[in-house]
Amino acid sequence: MRRNQRHDIHMPGRGWYTYADSVTTIRWQFYDQGRWDNIAVFLERLWRHSNDRGGDSMREARTPSTSSMTSKRRGRAGGYYNGYDVGAAVTCGDTYNPRRASAWRLWADKRARVAPTFGRWWTWLDEVCGPWNLPSTGRYGGPFNHPTSNPLLVVGNVNDPATRYQDAVDMAQRQPGAQLLTIRGSGHTSLGVNSPCARRVITSYLLHPNLKPARSYCGTVGRPFA
Repeated sequence: MRRNQRHDIHMPGRGWYTYADSVTTIRWQFYDQGRWDNIAVFLERLWRHSNDRGGDSMREARTPSTSSMTSKRRGRAGGYYNGYDVGAAVTCGDTYNPRRASAWRLWADKRARVAPTFGRWWTWLDEVCGPWNLPSTGRYGGPFNHPTSNPLLVVGNVNDPATRYQDAVDMAQRQPGAQLLTIRGSGHTSLGVNSPCARRVITSYLLHPNLKPARSYCGTVGRPFA
């Protein structure tokens, strides 16, 4: 990855990978523990070709990697993929964001010091919200400590690559009567881990939301790279 920061890497049959392409590829795979083997394979291939910058003729025919945002927008059937637009509509409609580009650069630098590989990625993903001019009439800005008709079940995954477990802990402590279910696993949300225990607890809550969950901790089936 350090070499990829210094220069783009060409992988035969897959095109050119910028550092941003590689970070994006790895990030998506982290969401599902079952795909972590793919991360190891990708990094090995990236390292194997890390000295391959291509000759002049290759540079003239330079094409982006198959993992680039542009290729993803074409969609599986050749149509327009609007997943990123939908995500932006939700994120931008529910949050307040700075409009000055310099503010985003400052935040990117700050986050990169905490998370060197993914900090900038997450910051610039939301930069589209800077000029967003479509306010969400249904946005709820708080407070978030009102009692609810039924106690909330907050589910937090200890090794979630996208949403921090500590955020789930904070939310459960802030919301009166909330119950925290901790999943000791790796992946994004309860859907990204193989935890029959968590599925049982969540199903029981949806059927009987007024009952206290039988468990507050759940394990997972299988471990990364095992």
